[in-house]
Amino acid sequence: MNFVTAGTLHNYTKAMSMQLRWKLKERSGNVSAHPDSLESAQPAAGADDKLKEVMEKVYAGKKLSREEKAYLKEKSPELYAQIEAAEREDKAYEAELKRCRTKEEVQRVKTSHMGAALTRVHDTMHNSAIPKEKKLEILTVEKYRSGKLEARTRKFVRSAEYHQLPTDIEKASAEREERETEEARQDMAKPEPYAAQKTDNKPESETVKKVRRAKRRTGLAAYEAAVEALPDTSPEIDIEA
Repeated sequence: MNFVTAGTLHNYTKAMSMQLRWKLKERSGNVSAHPDSLESAQPAAGADDKLKEVMEKVYAGKKLSREEKAYLKEKSPELYAQIEAAEREDKAYEAELKRCRTKEEVQRVKTSHMGAALTRVHDTMHNSAIPKEKKLEILTVEKYRSGKLEARTRKFVRSAEYHQLPTDIEKASAEREERETEEARQDMAKPEPYAAQKTDNKPESETVKKVRRAKRRTGLAAYEAAVEALPDTSPEIDIEA
């Protein structure tokens, strides 16, 4: 299976954001900074070095500390909200991968997320109503998202959980075998001469067992996701009481 698309999206988003940063540097008159840096992408007046440092970490796809998130929330609430949304999306994507029942379904889920991300990047780049500074902010978040998506996909594809998944063909074969087995059992319960025409039950094939295990895992993943989504209704305890 081909999982290169995630890296392609990440590189495309990076290239678009670098293009924007270069245009902003040309406009500000400072083209000496490294092209893969946010330095001087905006005018220096009123620059916030700490915020710039946090933005560099976001652009590089690095995890922000609690203090950095708090600072970002104070200085740029909108960007902070987007970063928080990206992290929630990453957890939701992980749960979605775990609910997949075949290797091809993993590919379809990943492709769907890639397509949505590419559309967002394309629409941003070709929307003349969005200022370049705002485009750079949007693409920085998209690069952050695509990096997480790439890492999450790679981690899952390398896991034992993924390798235990059947293919679409194996799943269809197992389901057909299960139907035939069930039909045979029903016929065995019928009075003669139907039962006499059937042979002894065959043991389950390895493909059927593989599909059954995948169904159990996806059922458990769905249950855990549902439990995690439940609101916390536990009563608060007054420690000083």
